Amino acid sequence: MLIIKNYMFAVVLFALAIPCAQIFANEEGKQKTVVVIMKQSSVLHQNTVSALLGYVKSSKNSKVNFQFIYSDDSDAIKSIADVDYVISVGAESADVVLAVRPKYPVLFTLIPKQTLDGLIKKYGPISANYYAIYLTQPVKRMLRLSEIILGRSGRVGAAFSSRNSRSAKDLLVASELSESKLKIKFATDYSKPINAMSDALSESDIYLAMYDAKLLNRHTAKWLLYMAYKMNKPIIGFSNAYTKAGAVASIYSPPDLIGKQSGEWVVAMLDSRPVKKYQYPKYFTVTVNERIQRILRLQKINAAEIESRLLSMESRGKT
Repeated sequence: MLIIKNYMFAVVLFALAIPCAQIFANEEGKQKTVVVIMKQSSVLHQNTVSALLGYVKSSKNSKVNFQFIYSDDSDAIKSIADVDYVISVGAESADVVLAVRPKYPVLFTLIPKQTLDGLIKKYGPISANYYAIYLTQPVKRMLRLSEIILGRSGRVGAAFSSRNSRSAKDLLVASELSESKLKIKFATDYSKPINAMSDALSESDIYLAMYDAKLLNRHTAKWLLYMAYKMNKPIIGFSNAYTKAGAVASIYSPPDLIGKQSGEWVVAMLDSRPVKKYQYPKYFTVTVNERIQRILRLQKINAAEIESRLLSMESRGKT
């Protein structure tokens, strides 16, 4: 059991985790052990875990004992044994957990798909015991968002690093069910990423800033938004920071929503219900920049309406 230095977070864990062990009981009355591995002093991780515990507590259908380990305590992680499930929160935790090649079921959560794919490739073959809830939004959802923002189908630009060709393929497959036309560019390891983004932007009506650690960073993101402003092209980002910086809209899943979905995974596993191995975010948030809407003379549509339309489309299987 870790020593929690953040007092307020300790209060939350005490209020949520301890009652789980006391009031949840299955037919056999056997207590299940779930180990949560998280980064020390990370507010994002704390919010994720708090939402997870809150959901499990509210389900009132299983007896479960939560234990907590910080991701920098590699010795404690190596010694994990006799547990039912492990929940790895974030990339740092995933790196340490995968390094020990665990035999127990692990849920990797609050982690971009590209990052987890890279770590699994680094540490060996994928295991049947691995599950994931990605931070990355499904490409179908982002493509549909571009059509809502434009008010029509159009030319959709995106750039990818050569190591992220899988996301590009996923986007191409998604576009086959849409009338939108993709303008995809690749930045090789030897070219300037800004050139690939500029080419895709110039050939498109709207640009999707897809998560790509090899392509987008604070510097290149600033250049992308600057070029979009000069070309009068709307950008869709993957965090609220993009919206504040000049993207017309962003779509993302904050930690509390990822935590809720992770809690749903825990309850389903404890109930022996079928669980999808790898999941994109079920819940999401949209933010819009009304100033950019006006500058680009796009239809004025608020975040709540966009979210409602996206949820409606997904419920009908259209994304």
